[in-house]
Formats: sequence, structure tokens, C-alpha cells
Amino acid sequence: MLRLYPNAFRREYADKLILLFLDQLRDAKARKTTGVLVRFWVRMLADTGFAASREQWSDLKRIVGSGSPAALLLHVFPTPRRGFCTVLFLVVLGFVGRMLVTPQSYEATTRIVSDEQQSLSFDPLSETYQSSLRQLSEVKTLENVVRAMRPGLPAETVQSEVKRIGWNMTVCVWRKIPYVEVRYSASQAIEAAAMANRIADAFMVRRLQENGRQDFAIIDRAVPPLRARTPTLPQALIQGTVLGAFAGGAVALILCVVRRLMQRTDAV
Repeated sequence: MLRLYPNAFRREYADKLILLFLDQLRDAKARKTTGVLVRFWVRMLADTGFAASREQWSDLKRIVGSGSPAALLLHVFPTPRRGFCTVLFLVVLGFVGRMLVTPQSYEATTRIVSDEQQSLSFDPLSETYQSSLRQLSEVKTLENVVRAMRPGLPAETVQSEVKRIGWNMTVCVWRKIPYVEVRYSASQAIEAAAMANRIADAFMVRRLQENGRQDFAIIDRAVPPLRARTPTLPQALIQGTVLGAFAGGAVALILCVVRRLMQRTDAV
């Protein structure tokens, strides 16, 4: 907790703060109750956070008033090692926070296959096949989905619904797997499955109307998923640690360069 205070403050008051802390901790332990110890630590952490923030802010205003931007940077991150640790902690905290505030999302998948995929000469990268698949996410197909769900909507509402559907859907084409996946994400599992199936059905109807024959078939309709796609705590910690290590290393390297340049300038 002392590390939260500025260096000058610690040099002057560290011994007194340690003595005060030990006296209060001894008094709390003398009562031999868990509640007293819990209240002691809560009060101590709260007081430390408030006092340290106030002292850091006062010291920061002093630095800004009389120093350069480089001095301000070195004050916020006094050493490269501390800069690395700070960035790592902030990135990990951000990932965990995102996991806690991100609502659950369910993803359902409908699989369709083309008649061309059954032939040995099928090329998944051919322009004809790719143009056919682009119809899955075209505005015309999604407008048919919206109008089938809610007939009579005004044009402005239809366009906003089309954008929402396009944002939540994904079309996955595999080179070695003989089908195409239409994936849809929603906050409810039933909605995710229903929308994936509706998009596939609208695509099938459009292909039949434009070509006069059905050249695609649904081989696996979407069902409501049992588990959400929200990242777990271990996943968030791993992602945050990896990203924080790279970001913290970059910050530490920059601080080393800035510190050496300032030292050379002072020497000159």
C-alpha cells in the first residue's frame, strides 16, 4: 500500500505510516473476532486509496506546473519495470471487466450445401459460386427475412433491422468441408436458432425465384445452443495477460529510451 504514495511522501512519512498500521492491526487482532478484522482491512484499503490518490494528484500538479511532458511521463511511470507492471495490470483488468459487463451471446448455425459441391470439379473460389453465396448476406435477402417476420413495417425500420441482422450474422465457407455455415448471434438461444433458419430459408426462396430451380439444400437446421459464447474468466485472464505482456514490454522499452535520452541531456 505504501507503493501507492509518491516517492517524496514515502521518504518522509513511511515509518510513521508503518507504525500506525501495526498499532491499529494489533488492536484489531486483540479483539479476536473476524468482523473486526474485516472492518479494519476495508477501512484501511479505503483510506489508503483516498489518501494515495490525493497525494499523487498533488504531486502530479506540481510536476506539470514545473516540468516537461517527458517529466510527467516518467512521473506516472517512474521506472520501466513499474510501467510494464502497470500496463499489464490495466489490460488484464480491462479484459476481466469486459467479461463481467458483456451480456451473454448465443450462436446458432444452419448448414446448406450446393448441387455444385457434389461434383468432383467443384471450385469453392469460382466467381459463380461466390456470387451465389453473397446473396445470403445481401440487403434483398435480409429484407425478405424482416418482412416475413414483421409485415407492414415502414422502410426506415426495415433498413435498421437489416443492419442489425447483418451485424449479427456470419457466413462461413470452407474449402475442404462440403457445406456453408450461416451463423447468427443473439442474446437468446431460441432467437439465434430461429434467425439462422430464417436467413437460410429466405436464401432458398430467392434462389428458387431467380433461377427457377432449387440449387441449394439445407442439410442441418439450427437448434438453440445450450451454452453461451461469453468468454470465461480463465480465457479473459489469458487474453489479457498475453496482450498486456506485449503492451507492457513496448511501454517499458519506450520508457528506457526516454530515460536515457533525458540522462544524456542532463549530462550535457
